Amino acid sequence: MGGNTLTELQRRNLRVGLFGPLQVFHLSFPSLRELCEYSDEELPTVKEVMAGSGGERADFASAESAKPGTTQTRSGDPDDGFGRFMQLAECLEMINRRGIHANVAEPSVVGSRPNVPAYVAGAPKNMYRMARPKEKKVVQVFLNLTYSENTKEAQVRNRGILALNLIRILESNDYIVDFRAFEAAVESKAIYLCGVTLKKPGEKLNPGRLYYPLCGYPLLRRTLSQFAESRPQVDPEMAGRKVSGEELQELLFLNRHWKIPVAKDIAGESPGGRTEKQRLFLGTPQSLGIQGDNIFRDADSFLRSLKLDGMIAVPNYETAEE
Repeated sequence: MGGNTLTELQRRNLRVGLFGPLQVFHLSFPSLRELCEYSDEELPTVKEVMAGSGGERADFASAESAKPGTTQTRSGDPDDGFGRFMQLAECLEMINRRGIHANVAEPSVVGSRPNVPAYVAGAPKNMYRMARPKEKKVVQVFLNLTYSENTKEAQVRNRGILALNLIRILESNDYIVDFRAFEAAVESKAIYLCGVTLKKPGEKLNPGRLYYPLCGYPLLRRTLSQFAESRPQVDPEMAGRKVSGEELQELLFLNRHWKIPVAKDIAGESPGGRTEKQRLFLGTPQSLGIQGDNIFRDADSFLRSLKLDGMIAVPNYETAEE
């Protein structure tokens, strides 16, 4: 492949190592802005989208608000892709709000107001105080942007809506969400992996900014293909190291879903001495039970496929919609 050495941008965003018998080339971007800087392209504007120049499936592409660094806007036209996206997302959010309970008061020895019945009865806990919030935990959500050619546009759109809705549900259940999207490919004896952080832990969710990456023509796939076709030379020391630590944990987690044929001892390896982070994997719309016909039915199938009942309070959308 290409004989040129790494550029400064590649060196900053590329990690190389060995994962069993396979060489790993992992392009990782901490934000959409850095991904666009690396790819030397911008997300499409409204005019480009309406002219059909936003990618192979232009009606998936974004409104102006999808550009990195811009603020979220809303379209009042439900026939516009982003407008319909937001309309369906808000339908789910209305059901979410019914299941979210504000902090409640609990009996206590000390508090901000008296518990009169308890005081009359002589109980020691004769005051009320606000219940203490639960300790927040971090959960990583990995979305594989790949989907097959026979996937309907509505399935991809609904997967994007439900991925963002999952983040809202997790955060309402006292989780801090680290949301990442990725594309992956295996060629010869190499794994090519391209990932981008769509939402950092503690960062506010911005549907307008994420609409195109979730529903549009995949920027990551283009970046991955371009890199694989013109792979630059890397330092032997960099290429010969074994993937380890947090990077190994992520690869082991993702490999369980990719089904990449690596050696059994590597596939079963577990980094010792560490507690594995909570991770969720979002695959193709079909694997998540998303049909694209009814957002409420898709939401129920999506959450059932992730088996979250023991982790969070899961709404029942189709029943609530009726």
